[in-house]
Amino acid sequence: MVIKKWFNKLRRPKILNVSYDSVQGSTAVVFLHGIASNSDTWKPVLPIMPSTYRSITIDLLGFANSPKPTYLDYTVKDHARAVLRTINKLKIKTPYILVGHSMGGLIAVEIAKIEPKSVKQLILVSTPIYNSNDISKQARIYNSNKKTVTNILFYIYDLLIEKQNLTLKAVQKILKVAPSGFPLMLDGSSWYPFKMSLKKTIMQQKTMLDINKLQIPIVFLYGRLDALIIANNYNKLANNNSKIKIIKTNSMHIISKNMSKKIVDSLKK
Repeated sequence: MVIKKWFNKLRRPKILNVSYDSVQGSTAVVFLHGIASNSDTWKPVLPIMPSTYRSITIDLLGFANSPKPTYLDYTVKDHARAVLRTINKLKIKTPYILVGHSMGGLIAVEIAKIEPKSVKQLILVSTPIYNSNDISKQARIYNSNKKTVTNILFYIYDLLIEKQNLTLKAVQKILKVAPSGFPLMLDGSSWYPFKMSLKKTIMQQKTMLDINKLQIPIVFLYGRLDALIIANNYNKLANNNSKIKIIKTNSMHIISKNMSKKIVDSLKK
């Protein structure tokens, strides 16, 4: 059993499900959705994408129609390696543009770190970029009863990880009242990828440090009503990097029509 586990860990990354590929277009734009979601995230964006771009949407490792291996830790590197193998299989011309929503933005940064010459631009939409000290610091504040919006967020993250049945029931209630095609997918089959991705990719990230080392254009796009991001971290990064641009919209965490237009307008020609 132990030998099999190590064998699986050393295997090549999984090839992910490509839910959409426009095929045509000189520059590829690869769209990466967030945690507990699927490629329906990009439904408002795809119809307004210029035909000069090859638009590709991929289901992330562990979600929707992609493989859900239980031997992985679902670190940001696990996710990035799977996306990179899928991109290589598609024979996408480089450099390409990566557009990541929420956790997909963290994975996009990791891909740019691994293969910096392959990525032309990053567009990070509603991406939860936390300083490495944010979570431990906020946990201490929360435990001392100094509750803020930020540390309540990290408390909720911990609660989601610990309470599987409660989380799954909450998701089903949300889906009952959500509009058709709402990009939220979480059930028993994707629980392990969700739990590990939240813990290993989002809560144990080093994305701020990685972004500081990148030399490519980066756009941070977020809604002023988004409770899952810390906008001040975007500002800190932009203060140290002239290639970073910040765009705000009057929206929440999900991608609105207005945000979709901003994504398309942000594409580097």
